[in-house]
Formats: sequence, structure tokens, C-alpha cells
Amino acid sequence: MSGPRIGLRRQARGLWTEVPRAELVAEAQASGERMAAALSLRPGEDVLAAESPDWPGTAVVLAACLAAGAVANVPESPATAAAAARQLAPQVLVAAPSTWDAAVHSARAEIDLARGVGGWALRQATTATRSGPLGRLAGALARNRVRRRFGWQVARAAGSLGGPPEPATVEWLALFGLAVVTLDEEAER
Repeated sequence: MSGPRIGLRRQARGLWTEVPRAELVAEAQASGERMAAALSLRPGEDVLAAESPDWPGTAVVLAACLAAGAVANVPESPATAAAAARQLAPQVLVAAPSTWDAAVHSARAEIDLARGVGGWALRQATTATRSGPLGRLAGALARNRVRRRFGWQVARAAGSLGGPPEPATVEWLALFGLAVVTLDEEAER
């Protein structure tokens, strides 16, 4: 008695062909190794796939973590991703471009609504030019506050799978020390 069939079928020109399991495993492993290299994943690092478990990119993130010996973390749903990031404080976050754009939009809205000295400091954190040493100090403190608020305290990389985020999003994340790596080219090469 043989076990359950595991594999992949591709459709091309109306015909279904079965992809041999060994080819599928080799393809997934190679893709994972390319992504792990692009993100400079290290053994034991926490990686958060900030989308739902059924997001196609989750499988690629899992392959990258297996290749590098990193720990893959997948939230229950996109709605719980922010809470998961705050709880885990991962070194690497991977999400769809729209998720990065929404996170930055949310953070900017929060900063715009902040009042008093705290609001001034947060605005200092997101401006390219800071006024003097006090402005630079306020900006640094506020950046740390935003990083903690979104679970980015120790994050060093932001992977975007599904295309690049908006250029303004990439620039804004860079202010907070997150280098954005667009992974599509890396995973498909």
C-alpha cells in the first residue's frame, strides 16, 4: 500500500502535467536559498510572514527559513500580524507591498495625530532635516518609540514579496532602519 500522493500539477495549454516530487522539492529549496541569501537570514533568527497562512508567499518564507535555519512565524490572519510583530519582535519581516504601504500609512496617521512634545518628536523622526542636536535626539527617541509600537525593535530587514512597495514607503521605512528587499526577483531567479 502506498502513501498519499504529494506533488504539484501544472496546467499548460489546457493539459495537466504532474511535476515530479524531486523536481518540486529542488525548486522550492533553490527558491528558499535565494530568498535566505537576499535577506541575509541567520540561524535562529525570527522571521515573520506578516500575512495569512494561505498567502502564497508564506510557503516561500518557510522555504527560506528552512534553508537558513531561521524560525518562521505565521500569524493567524493579516489582522493579527501587527500584534504578532509586537509580541515576537522579529529580526526580519516579510509581507506583500500593500501590507507595507498600509503599515506606513497607519504609522504616519498616528504621528500626525500625536500632540504636544511627543507629537513634535515623532514628526522630527520622520523629517529628513532635523533642527539641531535637540531635534536629532527627539527624532532618535521617537524612532525607537515607533519601532517598539510596530514590533520593529530588533528588525533589520523588510522583505516585500509580490512587488516593491511605494517609493515613499521604502524611504519612510529606511528612516526607521529597515532596509526593504524586493524578493520576487530573488525567489524566481
